[in-house]
Amino acid sequence: MSTTLINRGLSLVTQEVNQILSTYPYYPHQQLFANPELKQKLIVNILNQIPGNYQLISEAIEAWDCSEVISMDTPERRIHIQTLIHRGIADLLQENTSWIGLQAPNYGLNSPSNWFG
Repeated sequence: MSTTLINRGLSLVTQEVNQILSTYPYYPHQQLFANPELKQKLIVNILNQIPGNYQLISEAIEAWDCSEVISMDTPERRIHIQTLIHRGIADLLQENTSWIGLQAPNYGLNSPSNWFG
């Protein structure tokens, strides 16, 4: 029976990033991180700040569920990772303010109003 080495930190961080981003407004947060390169940059930034966490699993396990990884981590570790994710989001937003300005949705602020008829 052979075994496989998995990176539990990557699974945890990826799942937490997706969950946290879903709580942010679409513009600019979700729109910015819809870019796969920026999302990967956020994940790598977080992974570089936490210790590696690897586990050997048996290949006999056919369907490995990522939710099991989340449940095995301590609440303190999860809170620490969530804090790092929120900081990382804020930092990347600040680094990409010029891109955000170019992608701003137009809500008709530059067009004349029809309100007066």
